Amino acid sequence: MKMRNANRRGIALLSVVVMGAFAIAISMSMYELLLKVSRSEMSSTMSRELRNAADIGVDYAVQQLNNSVALGLPCPVYNIVKDVPADYLSSFQTGTVKVKIRDLSADEKDLFKKYCPIYSVALDNSLATVNNVTFADYNVLPRTNVSFDFWRVVEVTASRSSFSRSLKVYLEPRFDKPAGKAGYVVTTGASAAPVFSNTFFGNSAVNFTPVSGTLVVNSDSQPIPKDFNPDPDITETYYDYPLKVQSNKLVNFGKNAATQLNGDVVVSNNNGSAPAAVVTTSQSGSEMPTIAGRVQTNAGDGSNTTSLGDFTVNTGATLNPSDPIQASADLASSQGSRLFLNTNPITQGASENQLAPAPVPYDSSASPLPSLENGASLKGSYYTSNLATGSDAVSIQESTKIFIQDGASSGPAVDIDTSILSNSGAGNVASKFQIYYSGSRPVNIDLNADFNGLIYAPNATVTLKRTKNLIGPRNFTGALVGNEVNLSTAGDTTVTILSNPATANNTLDDTPSAGSVSYLSKDGQPLLQGYKAVTWQEYNFVLVN
Repeated sequence: MKMRNANRRGIALLSVVVMGAFAIAISMSMYELLLKVSRSEMSSTMSRELRNAADIGVDYAVQQLNNSVALGLPCPVYNIVKDVPADYLSSFQTGTVKVKIRDLSADEKDLFKKYCPIYSVALDNSLATVNNVTFADYNVLPRTNVSFDFWRVVEVTASRSSFSRSLKVYLEPRFDKPAGKAGYVVTTGASAAPVFSNTFFGNSAVNFTPVSGTLVVNSDSQPIPKDFNPDPDITETYYDYPLKVQSNKLVNFGKNAATQLNGDVVVSNNNGSAPAAVVTTSQSGSEMPTIAGRVQTNAGDGSNTTSLGDFTVNTGATLNPSDPIQASADLASSQGSRLFLNTNPITQGASENQLAPAPVPYDSSASPLPSLENGASLKGSYYTSNLATGSDAVSIQESTKIFIQDGASSGPAVDIDTSILSNSGAGNVASKFQIYYSGSRPVNIDLNADFNGLIYAPNATVTLKRTKNLIGPRNFTGALVGNEVNLSTAGDTTVTILSNPATANNTLDDTPSAGSVSYLSKDGQPLLQGYKAVTWQEYNFVLVN
């Protein structure tokens, strides 16, 4: 009996020892776990504080940069390492935040061009031209009038004891008026310049290629009669057409249907490598296109002038419809519109300047565009990665601006059916519906109903077409600016180009509540209005010291 009780006590003691050892083991493991949790929490808190401090440093640097732009003074942190003042860092004690602003390196620029969606040819100064052609190759065209490299990088490092956190933020220059601001940054000698310096412009090409019917292209202003004969006793009149269809490379009149252009054609590229025919047509017979205005082109060294005999522009020479010229009415005249002939261009004595597109404006107060799949009513400013109509009606109720941004979307930037989208709620005023896009994805306008609007997409292919087999003519009224503009309409179509959309109906003013369609310029250059952060990178090491 005693032996049995002793065994029981031994087992109980062993159990206590085992359970104690187990409890100690559990406690030790819990201690390690709690220690790791504590260290992780401390590390997380430290990382959060360092990141917040680095964010404050970025805000400080951008503020200094924008203040320097507004005041026209050197930026105190440009190419200079500077400590963020302590009064900015009340929540970050016993630490330092160092900042520096610099230019993009050559490698960064190259990576931007190849891989980064925030790259824009409109801000690439290597593609700019000022006042005339600056490229050796005719096929390399000006893509912007921004002739300086305004891109900047902010680098920030926040440090405390042996811990640090760094940020690198890329800043995009802005040339439009910041939304909600009282006015532009103004300096001596600055003047307003319109985004729509030409309301019908295709940088690489303008193609009049209707597939059926008759395409008529007009201005909203009437041509002005002028006397071109230098002899005071002889009055011969030609018409100065307000519509200037302009390209820096090519204007082409295709086949299948007739085109009547009531305006001038201007191909502005005087580089010696330009081909002889920069205004072309593949038409013949009754479908031969006509141009009521003048054709102004540059053919490089002027060697083609011999084919025109003694003819030079503005001398009052009498032209015959069979003369080997590209114009239908280069000077004018009692004979009315002449048929277009596909021969060498007229070379003028004074070269025409190339037109460099202005930076695309943006309204920072714009709201996300709602889905249009099931219809919508729009008014105000919106942003989206693509503008596409669905099956139900979309109505523009008041002045509306839509800003297309590049991103993950790879489809067309704009793909709208005008039988679904209408600005009748805004009185069918073209200047009350505006589309802006700085990228290169296609912009497609399906003209299945009359459409009124302004389209500014200087780096994209803009196509006006008609896909539905509908009876009756269709009308487009507004402005068309693209890298390439295609009028591939079907059926009888009239395109009316506004001569001055910036003042039409006073809807495109520069009040703080309106999106800007103009910018300030000085010495022919866009005037910088400030910077905005567009992308950032984070590092766990010292970037600025």
